[in-house]
Amino acid sequence: MERNMKDLFEKSGVVTVPINPPISKNGPRMTRHIYWRKRSFEKVLHSDTAQSTDTAIAASTSSTNDATSSSKDMITSSDIISAINRIYDDPESVSRYLFDLLRSPHDDNDLQGELIDLLGFEQFDLVGKILSSRQKLLDCYNSVRQDVAQTTQLERILQKSQKQRKQPLYCQQVTVQSNADVNIRKMTRREQKRATKQLNKIAQILSEDEKLELERAQNDMLKERFQELETERWLETLRESRSTVLRERFPYVYDASIESEHTFITVDGLKRCLPINSTHTIRDTYEEVHVPAGDRSQIKGIHQINIEDFDELGKKCFDGFAKLNIVQSLVFTQAYKSQENLLICAPTGAGKTNIALLAILNTVHGYMNNGVICRNDFKIVYIAPMKALATEMTVNFAKRLAPLNLRVRELTGDTALSRKEIAETQMLVLTPEKWDVVTRKAIDLPFIKMVRLLIIDEIHLLHDDRGPVIETIVARTLRQVEISQQGVRIIGLSATLPNYIDVAKFLHVNPRKGMFFFDGRFRPVPLSQTFIGVRNPQSTGPNLMREMDEVCYEKVHQFVSKGHQVLVFVTARNATTKLAMTFRDEAAKKGESNHFLPASIGSPQYISAMKSMQNCKNGILTEFFRLGFGIHHAGLPRRERLMTEKFFANGYITVLFCTSTLAWGINLPAHAVVIRGTEIFDVQKGAFCDMGALDVQQIFGRAGRPQYESSGHGIIITWKKSMPQYLNMLLRQVPIESKFMSRIYDNLNAEISLGTVSSIAEAVEWLKYTYFFIRAKLNPIAYGIPREQLVRDPDLYEYLTQMMIEAAEKLDKNQMIRFDSINGYVASTDLGRIASNYYIKYETVEVFMNGVGGLKLEAFMSDDMILSLIASATEFDQIKVREEETMELEELVQTSCPLRLKRGALATVSGKINCLIQAYISRAFIRNHSLVSELMFVQQNCGRLCRAMFEITLRKGWAQAANATLTMAKCFDKQVWSFQTPLRQLSELIRADWIPKIERRKLSHYQLFEMSAKELGNMLSCDGQKMYEAVRMLPVMYLEASVKPVTNTIIQVTVTLTPDFIWHEKFLGSTGIQVFWVFVEDINENMIIHHDQVVVNRNKVLNSESQNLIFTIPIRDRQLTHNYQVRVSNDRYVVDDSVVPISMHNCVLPSSHRPNTDLLDLDPLPLTALKNEAFQSIYNFQFFNPVQTQVFHCLYNTDQNALIGAPTGSGKTLCAELAMYRIFREYPDKKCVYIAPLKALVRERVSDWDKKFRRLDI
Repeated sequence: MERNMKDLFEKSGVVTVPINPPISKNGPRMTRHIYWRKRSFEKVLHSDTAQSTDTAIAASTSSTNDATSSSKDMITSSDIISAINRIYDDPESVSRYLFDLLRSPHDDNDLQGELIDLLGFEQFDLVGKILSSRQKLLDCYNSVRQDVAQTTQLERILQKSQKQRKQPLYCQQVTVQSNADVNIRKMTRREQKRATKQLNKIAQILSEDEKLELERAQNDMLKERFQELETERWLETLRESRSTVLRERFPYVYDASIESEHTFITVDGLKRCLPINSTHTIRDTYEEVHVPAGDRSQIKGIHQINIEDFDELGKKCFDGFAKLNIVQSLVFTQAYKSQENLLICAPTGAGKTNIALLAILNTVHGYMNNGVICRNDFKIVYIAPMKALATEMTVNFAKRLAPLNLRVRELTGDTALSRKEIAETQMLVLTPEKWDVVTRKAIDLPFIKMVRLLIIDEIHLLHDDRGPVIETIVARTLRQVEISQQGVRIIGLSATLPNYIDVAKFLHVNPRKGMFFFDGRFRPVPLSQTFIGVRNPQSTGPNLMREMDEVCYEKVHQFVSKGHQVLVFVTARNATTKLAMTFRDEAAKKGESNHFLPASIGSPQYISAMKSMQNCKNGILTEFFRLGFGIHHAGLPRRERLMTEKFFANGYITVLFCTSTLAWGINLPAHAVVIRGTEIFDVQKGAFCDMGALDVQQIFGRAGRPQYESSGHGIIITWKKSMPQYLNMLLRQVPIESKFMSRIYDNLNAEISLGTVSSIAEAVEWLKYTYFFIRAKLNPIAYGIPREQLVRDPDLYEYLTQMMIEAAEKLDKNQMIRFDSINGYVASTDLGRIASNYYIKYETVEVFMNGVGGLKLEAFMSDDMILSLIASATEFDQIKVREEETMELEELVQTSCPLRLKRGALATVSGKINCLIQAYISRAFIRNHSLVSELMFVQQNCGRLCRAMFEITLRKGWAQAANATLTMAKCFDKQVWSFQTPLRQLSELIRADWIPKIERRKLSHYQLFEMSAKELGNMLSCDGQKMYEAVRMLPVMYLEASVKPVTNTIIQVTVTLTPDFIWHEKFLGSTGIQVFWVFVEDINENMIIHHDQVVVNRNKVLNSESQNLIFTIPIRDRQLTHNYQVRVSNDRYVVDDSVVPISMHNCVLPSSHRPNTDLLDLDPLPLTALKNEAFQSIYNFQFFNPVQTQVFHCLYNTDQNALIGAPTGSGKTLCAELAMYRIFREYPDKKCVYIAPLKALVRERVSDWDKKFRRLDI
C-alpha cells in the first residue's frame, strides 16, 4: 500500500503521509514523516510539533551533508535539528531563526554571540561546530531551497480548517498584522486553492483509509501554519529583548561570568556552563564536579574606606574596625549617604551585616536634632529567615548600637513583647511570618507607620516555600508607602542569584543606583566548591550510608593530611556519633589514625584540655578527643558544647562532626567544611527531602579562616539524583521563580481584612506589587499562562482580574469575605479577620465551619471533639502515617492520651496528630526522631488553631464551646490538663512529690485556697506555708456583680474585679500584665450576652486595686426567669474560673411607655448666667427659652451625660453649645466632637460655628 500511495503522490504532488509513529524512550514522542519529491525522496524524523518550511529544507539537506562531511568539527543539518528538538519545546521557531542568522551578513565573531544567546552557554560546542560548517550548510540549504519551497506549497491542504482560523477578539474593531503575517496568510490561501484542485484529481481513486490519512495530514499542516503566525510575533519580541539584555550594563554589577570564559560539563545528561577550569570526574561509586575559587587578583586596587573618615555616629558603631572591606566600600555611598532602595547580592561572609548597619545609621541620621536622637519617632525592622539567625542578629545589632542607646529586640514565635516594650524599641528583628502577622492587624498600624527602614535578609528565598510571605510583606509595604506618602526604605540582602534584575524590580530598586551584584571573587576567603553525587546505594538498612561515608572519609583525610581542620556536617544528632565511629574504624583499618591527631598533642595546653575533657560525664567525648575528633549538636549539655567549640578553635580537635546548628549563631570557621548527606526530615512536607539552599550556603560560609588562610573549601556529598539541583542553586544556573500563587487565597483574605483591598480592581493592583507579577510577564508558561494571553494583554489585566474573581468567590463561599459580584466590591467578615489574625489557612476555616467526617464547630464541644477537629486542620496535611511509628504511637495512646481518639484512631493522619497533641500536653517522652520533629510542628500550630476556634465560638456567642476551647488553648500552652491540679504550672517553685498527693485526693484549687497553711501541711505532709503561698500565686480574681434595670429592654450590669493572688516575680515576671476574660452568660440558652477583657498589671495586684466594669445588655420579659452568670477566666493560666450568678427574679423592669419629662414652671434664665462676656457676646437675645433654662445647670455646670429629646425648633443646638462652653472653660486643651446624620447638617454647623467661635479664637 505504501508503494501505491507513493506513486499516487508522485503524480499528484501531495508530499506528506505519516506512517507508524514510534515512541522514543529518551525524549518526546517522535513521528516519522516521509517526504517525496518528483526527482528523489528521503525519510526525515521530526517532532510532533509541525516543522516550518525552513526546517524541512534543513532536513532535506541532511543526507547530502552526512555523505560529504568527514571532519569531526563539521555538523549536518540533521544534527542541528536533533539537538534543537532535544533542547527546546518550540524547535521549529528556533530552527528558522538559526538559519536566518546563518544567512545574515554578520561575520563569525558577531554571529557567535548571537548563537550563544539563542542556544545558551550549554550549547557552546554545538555553536562552534555550526560556525565551522557555516558555508557548507548554507550551500546545501540554498541548493534545495527552491525545490523544497515548491513542493511544500502542496503540503497545505486546508479544506476543512477555516473554522479553526484565529479571529479578532470580541468587540475588537481593528487587528494589527505584521508583513510576515500578511504574507503567510496569502500563501495559505493560494496553497488551499491549489491543494483543493490536486486533491479532487485523486480523491476518487483513494480508499477510505487513505482519505483518513490525508485528513490527518491536513490538520497537522493547519497547526503548523498557525504556529508560524504566532512564532513570527514572538521572534520579533525575542530578538529585541535579547539584544536589549546584551546591550544593558549596570554600574554596580561585578559578574565575571558575563564576559569570562566558561567550561561546559555534562551532568545528568544536561550540559552546564561552569566557571573556567572546573572539572568533572566520574568514578566507580560517585560523580564529582569541582569548581575552583574565583580569582581575587581582578578586584585588587579598589579603594577601601577607613573608619576614621566616618562621622562620630559611624565611629561609635564601627569601633574595633580599621576599614571597610571591598564590598562595603563599594556600597558605602549608596547605603550611608542616600535614601535609595538597595539590593545587595554578595557571597556569604562578604559583610552584608555591616552594609545593613550603614543603612541603619543613615536612618538614624535623619532623626537627629542638635546631636540628639529622637528615638520615639522611627522604627527599623530587620527580617531574618530563621529564628536562630534572628537571635544572632539581635545580639549583634544590640551590641553595635548600644553606644547610641538604641534598643534592639527580637520578636519571633518564641518571644513576645508588650506594646510598651515595642514602643520603647527602635529596632525589631523578626521572622517573615511574624512580621506578616504584625502588619495584618489594624491595631498595630500606628507602630507600623513609624517604620522607616525595612531590611530583608536572604531575599533569594523567594523561590522557597516561605517566599510568598516575603512577597506579601514587600507588597504591603510598597502599597503602604504610596497610600500614606511616608517613605520606607527597603534593603534586600541576598546570596548571588541569577535573575537579580527581576528581584531589584520587585523591591523598586533603581538598577543604576541601588542594584549591587558581587560574584565569588569578593568573598573574604575565596571558596572552591566540590559537588559529589554518590550513585544509588547497593546496600540497604544500616549500611545504606556506607558508600557515602567512604567518600566522606577520603575527602576529609585529604585535608587532614595537609594539616587542615575540617567541619563535617550531618543531618541528625545521632549521626554525629555514628560517623565519628566510622572514621575511627576506617582510620584504624588503614593505619591512618595518627593523621588525625593535632600538631600540638604534646603541649601543656593540650594536656590541660585533655584533663578538662576527662571530667565530662559523656565518656564518648573523651574517647573521640584522644583521636582528634569531636561532636557537637544541640542535644549536648551547654558546658560540653562550649568546651568542644573552644578546643576546636584552639586546634586541639582536627575533625568536628556537627549538625547545622553550629553554622547558625556560632562563628567557628575551618579550612574545609563537608556536608555528608543532604536528606533531612521536613515536617511540613511529612517526608525526607533535600537540605535547603540557605542551610548549604550558611554551612559553606564557615569554610576558610579570614586572616589565617588564603582559601577555603566546601564539599557537599549527596545522592547523584540530588546533585544537579545543588549545582543549580549554588552556581546560579536557574532563575528563581515565585510561589505566590500557592498562598493566594490566604494572602488576599489578609489584605481584605486589613482594609487595603476593597474591590477586585484594588486586588489586581495589589498583585502588581508582587514578584509573581514580574516573573509571570517574563516567563508566563511557568505559571500556566498561555503565551497568547500575554500577546493579547501585555499587562495581564484580564488574567489577574479573572484570578481575583475566582479567589473572591472561593473566600465568599467560606464566609470569610462578602463579595458583590455585580460591582466587584469585597468586605471582610469576622471569620475572615480571625483567619487573618491567627494565620489560619482558608481550607482549615472550611473544615471548622463545614466539618469533616461529621465533625465541625458547634455550640456544645467536648474536649475530644475539639482535639479531633484541630487534628483535621489542613496545616497538618503533609504529615504522614508510617508503619515504623505505630508501636510507639500505640504506647503513647496507652500512657499519655486521656481522651479517646476519633476518626480512625492511629490509622489516619488526624488520629496521629490527636495522639501527638495529647502526648505534648502530657509531657510524654518520644524516642522516634521523625515523631519528635512532627511534635515540634504540632506545637507551633496547635496553639493558634485552638485560639482561632475560641475566637470563632466567641463571635458566635456559644458559651460552652467558647469556655471549652479557651480552656483547651490554655492546657496546650501550659502542658497541663484541666482535670489535673493547676499547681503543676508551679513545678519550679514547689517540690514535684507534692503534686501526686494533691491529685490523689482530687483537691480543686478552690478547696486548697480555702485551707490554712497548717491544714495544708497536715493533709499533704509538706511545708504548709510554702504550699499556702503557692496556691495564691495562681492568677485569679475576686468577683462581685449587681444589676439594675435601665429600660424595659435594657439592664445595667456592674462587675467589680479585685486581684486575689500574689504577684511572684519568678512565676509571673517582674513586669508584664495578666489578661482576664469577662463573660456574661445566659445558661438557659447557652449564649454569651456580653464579653470583655480586663488587664491587670503588677502594681494593681500589689495594691489590691479593684476595677469596675459597667455595661448594658438587652433583655426580654421571658428572659427574666433565665439563669445568668458572670464568668472571669484567666487568658493564659489553667486555673478555676471565678463565677458569680446573677438573679433577675427581683428585677422589676420599668413600664414600656415612659412619661415625658415635665417642663417645669421656671423663670427664664438671663444670658448673664453664662458669667462669661465672650460667650455672651455671641448671642443677641437676653433670655434662654424654657427647655434651655431647665437643662442649663446639667450642661453648663456638670460633666454628667445627658439625653435631650425635644421638638424641632426648641433650641437643642444651643443646648449643645452650652456643653461645649463647659469644655472651653474647664478643659481648654480638650476637643469636642459633633456627630450629625447628614452631610448637609454638618456643613451647616461648620459654617455657623466657624462664625460664632471665631470670636473666641477657636
